[in-house]
Amino acid sequence: MCKVSVVVPSKNVAGFMKKCLESVRNQTLSDLEIICVDACSTDGTREIIKEFQQQDCRIVLLDDTMGSSGYADNLGFSQAKGEYLAIVESDDYITPDMMETLYEMAKANDLDYIKANYAMFIEDGEEEIAIENIHSLSTLDIYGKVIHPAEYPELLELDGYMWKGLYRKGYIVEHNIRLNETKGAAYQDNGFLHQTLSLAKRAMYVNQSFYHYRRDNENSSDYNPKGFKMMLEEYRFIEQFIASHQSVMEPFMQWYYLKLYHQFRGQLAKIVRHKTYSEETGKEMEGYVELLRGGIRNGKISQEIFGEEIEDIALLLNSPRTFYDWLRNKVLTGDKMYHDFIREIRAQKELVLVCCGDKGTNLHMLLRRNGVATISAVCDNQKDKQGTAFYGIPIVSVEDAAKGYPDACFVIANDKYHNDLKRQLLALQVPADRIRIFNAEINPHFATNRLM
Repeated sequence: MCKVSVVVPSKNVAGFMKKCLESVRNQTLSDLEIICVDACSTDGTREIIKEFQQQDCRIVLLDDTMGSSGYADNLGFSQAKGEYLAIVESDDYITPDMMETLYEMAKANDLDYIKANYAMFIEDGEEEIAIENIHSLSTLDIYGKVIHPAEYPELLELDGYMWKGLYRKGYIVEHNIRLNETKGAAYQDNGFLHQTLSLAKRAMYVNQSFYHYRRDNENSSDYNPKGFKMMLEEYRFIEQFIASHQSVMEPFMQWYYLKLYHQFRGQLAKIVRHKTYSEETGKEMEGYVELLRGGIRNGKISQEIFGEEIEDIALLLNSPRTFYDWLRNKVLTGDKMYHDFIREIRAQKELVLVCCGDKGTNLHMLLRRNGVATISAVCDNQKDKQGTAFYGIPIVSVEDAAKGYPDACFVIANDKYHNDLKRQLLALQVPADRIRIFNAEINPHFATNRLM
């Protein structure tokens, strides 16, 4: 018996494996085991794991003979000796205090599970560039509180990702919670989320980011256009769970259909970008449509939850192909906006970033990824930030930046107050043709793509 078992599934991730295992091995909580489940890697990943095994007796190596991340996680969980279970993806890493902090809170509060926030990053050579910290639950007043998840059904839409927390093994075993074991390493944690949320009685979310989520692994499922089919298979697995657990899933059902629609649309957008629409895609779209029609039949798709997107649902249900054409136009228009924005910024001789929160961090990453490395200044209206630094650049007031850089292009990175900031710059005599807005319509996740 140990306090925490950490499962690390892997397949051909030699370039990332050392950083991942170092972060798990160097936890301040030493009473843990590290269960590596490798899917027949051929690039040196297994050899790296074995090297770490020789140095640390807490490391166990198991074989994933199915080539399924769901199977790998299930296998790791079944062999685990820890009171609590954790997952760390082999291309990511965690802070040294993650396991100790979360274990102590989970143990003290007798939690079924505990989760935290996470941070996204990319690497430029040997330098790590932060994208942003994700505080996805900031709209709910639940951080640091013991909650019953069924009282907050929007968690089904807002939470996501199994790897940012710990799960009590007794709870997982008692409810026979298992991941879907379809082939590949994509989206099997979605079914796990539905099970853990709906069956838990005591849970907690922590407003800290311990987990660092890589966004530049080109082999990640996030960039795989085959995800459209994989996600459909996962939702069919979830439907089986719902059929046998209707009472516990009932509070979540409206949010279930909203999440289903959003994930369907996100996967379909990848097909647009990769230009891989086929006859098979049309058949898979019908599969999603049939699932959504179930929501219409049982009265769980409503304007109260879907808002203006209820019209998009109507279009999809009436004519999937027309919906695809509409989405294609929307995606390509948004992508053009992104490309035009980058080209325009590249042409500027001098840049000043306005605001240095998460959106500013994301913008900084986007510029670095696209060869715009020189930023003359950073400014922010928050006085507690002024005098500090943003990626080594001193932060000044907006007024001082306007005076000190009269010929610069000012790029605003703030969704909520960008119009107010633009009016402020205009009042400070910054010409309108030298003010740009990095707005909410430019998808920050898409910004991880490099514009050549």
